[in-house]
Amino acid sequence: MPVTRSVVHHSSVVVPRKTRTSHVRAAVTEPHSRPASFSPTVAPALLRKAGSPSIAASPGGAVALASPVAYPRDLLSRVAVMSVARQLASTGTATATIALNGPGGGATTGPVTYAVTVTGDGSDGTPSGTVTIGDTVTACTATLDLTGSGSCPLVESASPYSVTATYNGDDVYASVSTTISETVAPALPAVVLTGQNGSNGVVIYDVTVSGPQYSGVPVPTGTVTVTDSNGETCTTLSLDPSGSGSCQITDSTPFTVTADYAGDGNYLSNLAPLTPLVTVTDNSSAISAGGSLVFTATVAGPGAALFPQGSVDWSLTGPGFPSCSSSTLSGGTATCTVAGVFAGTYGATASYGGDASNYASSSGSETSVTIVPAPLTITASSDSFTYGGTSPAITANYSGFVNGDTPASLTTQPSCSTTVTSTSAVSSYPSSCSGASDPNYTISYVDGSVTVNTAPLTVTASSGSMTYGGTLPTITGKYAGFVNGDTSSSLTTKPTCSTTATSSSPVSGSPYASSCSGAADSNYVIIYSNGSVTVSPAPLKVTASDGSMTYGGTPPTVTASYSGFVNGDTSSSLTTKPTCSTTATSSSTVAGSPYASSCSSAADSNYTFSYTGGTVTVN
Repeated sequence: MPVTRSVVHHSSVVVPRKTRTSHVRAAVTEPHSRPASFSPTVAPALLRKAGSPSIAASPGGAVALASPVAYPRDLLSRVAVMSVARQLASTGTATATIALNGPGGGATTGPVTYAVTVTGDGSDGTPSGTVTIGDTVTACTATLDLTGSGSCPLVESASPYSVTATYNGDDVYASVSTTISETVAPALPAVVLTGQNGSNGVVIYDVTVSGPQYSGVPVPTGTVTVTDSNGETCTTLSLDPSGSGSCQITDSTPFTVTADYAGDGNYLSNLAPLTPLVTVTDNSSAISAGGSLVFTATVAGPGAALFPQGSVDWSLTGPGFPSCSSSTLSGGTATCTVAGVFAGTYGATASYGGDASNYASSSGSETSVTIVPAPLTITASSDSFTYGGTSPAITANYSGFVNGDTPASLTTQPSCSTTVTSTSAVSSYPSSCSGASDPNYTISYVDGSVTVNTAPLTVTASSGSMTYGGTLPTITGKYAGFVNGDTSSSLTTKPTCSTTATSSSPVSGSPYASSCSGAADSNYVIIYSNGSVTVSPAPLKVTASDGSMTYGGTPPTVTASYSGFVNGDTSSSLTTKPTCSTTATSSSTVAGSPYASSCSSAADSNYTFSYTGGTVTVN
């Protein structure tokens, strides 16, 4: 395909020195090899004078320059264009030297690396570009570095080879090649022998023989003989294109077994013991975060094969950087215990190192073991307070922490509260917690309760006094203990108050109790306190009677008259009746008249006595 080249020159060009890196470069897209029809197109240079030089390619790929030169500066432009023309040629003309080095007889079947160095003639810098290295079958390309060196691998199998390195040239140096002879020996293949149980004591053996893991490496061919320690043998058919084969032996007696690969032209013979099957199990279904995760590695051969001996190395993954030391097999099993696991995904790889000549190394993994969060119960605290008091602070109580965790370990602490307030009526109210979170716990909540107890309310009956026979005082209740702005009007039932005193209650029974009762309200426990009613004596006026007598006669009998009896009392009700008398006698003269009459000494607790005298006139 023709390639279009675009070269742009300025009218002022500095002539480059003769070094490889000083040539004027053009923006060119060019294949490594040109077809016979190659005809590059180059844009004209911008010269100061008319008649600019032009570049044309001949059918053979040679580049011709045609340009009139009007001034010396145009000559410089022509030199620059000639430099570009040189780049458009297939390679330069300077001579390079190439050296190819292989492993020198130490190679075996597989990838063989060849190193190449291309050296210039010392005047045109270091060669650049690529070197093609190949034998009769394969080839690879090495890109030269700044020192002119490179390397690349060829896949070769056992036999002598001629290897040729061809430097493809660059814009300074011409291509050059060299050939060496290299001997590649047979490689030691990897032989893997595994077994699986068939029926009736049959063990089916699978063998895989492989060379270096590299694209193009030949697959081993031939057969493998399997021999157990009881002398039983079987031989595979020719290995398949993947290097695998199988055969079977019936054997119920404990045994060990080996596989013997016979080799072929590319690979040496090799002997390998049985590779056991390593399985890893765990107890994750029975535990949660904080428990002990136990991995169990089982290392076993097929059928009646002897138990493998030796130890297992553990490689663990999961939260908390778990680890286990090497553990020794016992009866073909070994364990690894990780105490105090966290919620998350764990994995374990058990690497068995083999034992003597009976078993090869092997490994097994369990990569996704899920540990569920541990259950954590958060219970809101319960409490009580008196109606009208301060509601208590609600706190969280925890059950289920593991791994030495405390509430401070939680990612988010719970918030706890209650619906009760200081004005809440007497009752039981819920307390609760919520909002806690932590990846290691499944959190459940249990409510508590806050009980509002009745407040004490004291109702005291009023005290009063009365006069014997008078009107009873009205008894009322006085309150101490109301809260939340309550008054007697807030009570569901108000108290009734009374006294045992009556208008006829004697002074001797005083004081008489006053009391209240019958109040009711769910927010209060009501306590009663009695008062008293005092009965005072009534005033009773005793008046001595008046009378007259004749001089020398008998004095009149003085009697008492009363004013103030109550409750139907009479003089007969008196505890002690008064005594009455006069100062007049039968010999009292008329001149001394009138003479006083008086009463005294009356007594009764219900009365306070006052006395009024009378007179006796002597005629």
